[in-house]
Amino acid sequence: MKRIFSTALILLLAGCIGTGRTPQSKFYGIRPVSQAEEALTAYKGISIGIEEVKVPAYMDKPQIVTERKNSLELNISELNRWSEPLSSMLQRTIADDMAVYLPRALVKPKNYGREIFDYTVFVEINKFGGIFGENAVLEAWWSVSDKNGRILAREQTYLTVPLGDGYEVLVEKQSLMVGEFSKQIAKKIIQLRK
Repeated sequence: MKRIFSTALILLLAGCIGTGRTPQSKFYGIRPVSQAEEALTAYKGISIGIEEVKVPAYMDKPQIVTERKNSLELNISELNRWSEPLSSMLQRTIADDMAVYLPRALVKPKNYGREIFDYTVFVEINKFGGIFGENAVLEAWWSVSDKNGRILAREQTYLTVPLGDGYEVLVEKQSLMVGEFSKQIAKKIIQLRK
């Protein structure tokens, strides 16, 4: 009897463990622009540092966050995740994008407090998500400072593009918006140089 009970228990546990498969997580990254439709004129030798991008606490997680249609509720996807911290990924992607738009400038993430650049860019993201079947949104405040820390420009950007369904589509649209956002910052720096 004891042996039958033990065998039944082992079979039951094996059945529970073997039947349920957890779906695999998917990891996404914001893709930098590969080439500029128009390279902006830049003075050779200028240096631009991008500070770490500030993101709201509700987005500061590995999971991709979206909004629900006609609701204040957020979707936090356990199976669709960022490949690295969102703030670091945005910082690097903005630097990469701006380097494409300003090919004669040195543009890089600012990682050390003692690094000195001709211009430093600060970005605060308010929204970076979307509603499936409606729109993807990027809303941010940003500023450009000179090497002495004096703020030369402070602006707000609001971008929106139509969004279908699926996380891959969302991240593709977000990549396009980050590219457009980076282009706006690059254009402002060109204006400041004149």
